[in-house]
Amino acid sequence: MDLEKGGVFILLCLYIPSLRPLSLDASTSMRWYPKTLPCNVSLASNGSAVMVDCTEKSLTSIPSGIPGNATNLTLTINHIPELNASSFHGLENLTEIDMRCNCVPMKIGPKDRVCTKGLTIMEDTFSDLKKLQALYLDGNQLDGIPRGLPPNLRLLSLELHKNAFKTLAKLKILRMHSNSLTTVLPEWFANLKELKVLDLSSNFLAGEVAHFNLPNALCNLEELDLSFNYELQKYPATLNLNPSFSVLQSLKVLRLRGFVFQSLTIQGIQPLMLLPDLEDAFSLKYLDLSFNKLKYMEHSSLPDNIVNNMDMLLLHNNIFTCTCNTTWFIEWLNSITVTIPLLATDVTCDTPGAQRGRLVLTVDMLACQYYLSLVLYILLTSTLLVFVTLAISSHLFLWDVWYIYHFCMAKLRGYGRQPSSQSCPYDAFVVYEKKDPAVSEWVMNELCVQLEERGDRPLRLCLEERDWIPGCPVVDNLCQSIHQSKRTVFVLTNRDIKSGNFKTAFYMAHQRLMDEKDDVIVLIFLEKAASNNVTIPSLKTDVYCFVSYGHPQVMIYFDFDQCVNDPLALLISILTTTFIVVTTSMATVAHIFYWDTSYVLHYLKAKLKGYRSSASQDNVYDVFVTYDTKDPWVSEWVLETLRVKLEVEGEKALPLCLEERDWPLGVPVIDNLTHSIRYSRKTLFVLTKAYAKTGVFRLAMYLAHQRLLDENLDVIVVLMLEPVLQNSHFLHLRRRLCGESVLEWPRTAAAEPWFWQNLRNVVRVDNQTMYTSTYSQYFTCSQERD
Repeated sequence: MDLEKGGVFILLCLYIPSLRPLSLDASTSMRWYPKTLPCNVSLASNGSAVMVDCTEKSLTSIPSGIPGNATNLTLTINHIPELNASSFHGLENLTEIDMRCNCVPMKIGPKDRVCTKGLTIMEDTFSDLKKLQALYLDGNQLDGIPRGLPPNLRLLSLELHKNAFKTLAKLKILRMHSNSLTTVLPEWFANLKELKVLDLSSNFLAGEVAHFNLPNALCNLEELDLSFNYELQKYPATLNLNPSFSVLQSLKVLRLRGFVFQSLTIQGIQPLMLLPDLEDAFSLKYLDLSFNKLKYMEHSSLPDNIVNNMDMLLLHNNIFTCTCNTTWFIEWLNSITVTIPLLATDVTCDTPGAQRGRLVLTVDMLACQYYLSLVLYILLTSTLLVFVTLAISSHLFLWDVWYIYHFCMAKLRGYGRQPSSQSCPYDAFVVYEKKDPAVSEWVMNELCVQLEERGDRPLRLCLEERDWIPGCPVVDNLCQSIHQSKRTVFVLTNRDIKSGNFKTAFYMAHQRLMDEKDDVIVLIFLEKAASNNVTIPSLKTDVYCFVSYGHPQVMIYFDFDQCVNDPLALLISILTTTFIVVTTSMATVAHIFYWDTSYVLHYLKAKLKGYRSSASQDNVYDVFVTYDTKDPWVSEWVLETLRVKLEVEGEKALPLCLEERDWPLGVPVIDNLTHSIRYSRKTLFVLTKAYAKTGVFRLAMYLAHQRLLDENLDVIVVLMLEPVLQNSHFLHLRRRLCGESVLEWPRTAAAEPWFWQNLRNVVRVDNQTMYTSTYSQYFTCSQERD
């Protein structure tokens, strides 16, 4: 037994050194503070610090029972109205006290914690705390600087008071943020020659920056924070720094986050350019321009020799304009060597609408090459004009165009002009279809008699059947007859026009026009007269029609196909014009009224297919939450965080419908989705990149959107846990229509209470009441019609 006991004792001795000794002190058996203390007590790993955290405990006074060896005391976000000399009695070991946000101004603080009277600090409240080195009193609306501060204090963060720092000559860090300051007096810093860090953020100093004078005593200042200084509903065009900024010869970090200005110019930051040795080594190392209203930056605003010597430049959460005029900015971002955090995620475009939400680095600069756009525009315009011109010319100037074409072709082929015939033995060469007995008879009995035998001056004709040389090729006979005749007369019928002899003879006769500039062509259109019972004497010889061109023609041989068919031409013109107008209108409508047209189209399609509105049932749930159940992180967040915030906490609990908890087993997914969406007031989409690509999300979005068509109820609320669907037309439209129904998970923990309050408000209020004024009238009118 002794050996066994000894063995056990040795085992314990070997095990105890591996334990953390301080965690044993914090155990229940060795607690040195009462259980009733409403704060969290923790110890540093090396045992050098005892930290008491009383954050957001709704305290109205300093709680009793704080251990006397406490070194760090945090009392932020409570309701403590007063501090006096007994508040920290027995806590002489404190080195840091954090009393921030016990009375935040109304413009900055949450609406459910309105504070109208500032914190009261009596004299000598901190005088006994000889070891105190850091004191945070921001966000308490102090009306004066506490008196009797300990001499060892090195960091003081509080609301300002006139002539408060004259005795603090060794002060190195001064934080005065979140105090609703509208002016800054130079006297505050006149004696702070050792000051290294000055924080003036979260005030209202936007207009004061250009006017207040910094004293020469701040020549050793290394860090200046002017973030989130703005005036409500005012967006200055540029940032203008007071010339006194040039005294900050040691400045290394300048923060302008959320300062809210639209552009940065070289004139606005001219005082910084006057710092010594700027050309060789610019001393500015950190510049924060995030959370502003920056639309663009001039090329001269931040020269490369300044930026490349900086350690960090912040540009995220601005409203950059991504047009072809700012392509240099994209190239500049790619060329500089300074580190730009969140450049690949949060430096995005805001305008124009087609680029909204798109990363600045991903903007396609090829589309901004003006010469390419100009060339394409000229080509398309030229093609359209040529097409229209050809169509009109072919209708009005067909023969002229035809002649010019053949004339140009002859020139290109190198045809030379033949010598003109000095004497022509024939007055006319007659070309006709000798295989047609009626035509041949008419030529021999009518044409030859009238021209060769009658008249004061008979004409000599060249006829194929009479004058051609037997055995000579047809082409040679044609060529010889045409060139030895003053005129070439074509006697035509519908059949003759299609024959090869006519085309050959017509081409050769036309060649004389090009070679000799002598038009020798005469056309006679010969057709058989329609048979009728009326006798018209001399119809074939003496009944002429007079036309505006050529010689009078026998009326029965006049070809009406020569005339322009006015009804047909009008019809073709109407069809062509209609096609061009409809095409142009459709392109314009598709670009400007795409969403309206799409909605009308789907609405009419639904009407034609016979869809009927489903009667809305009584709501069983306030919210149906659809999310990625296959992602364990998302599922845990919904069940453990979202469910607790909406169902458990808050003044009014909101019953949720959750797939993993409320869906009946064995029921098809589409039935569960339909039932959940129909019986819930709102449908909340918790989106991640993976879930946005699933078919379940698309189906749920379709079913939720169907309620808008059936019942005129917009039930969609979008919650994005990470940036998704940045280029989605639907998401852009929803943000314009009802921006409050699209929420993003905040990137900082401090903003989470506001996020949950906004989510509760969005879920409780109908979407129609949150629509922008531009669109709400349509839904109001629709409800009145219903």
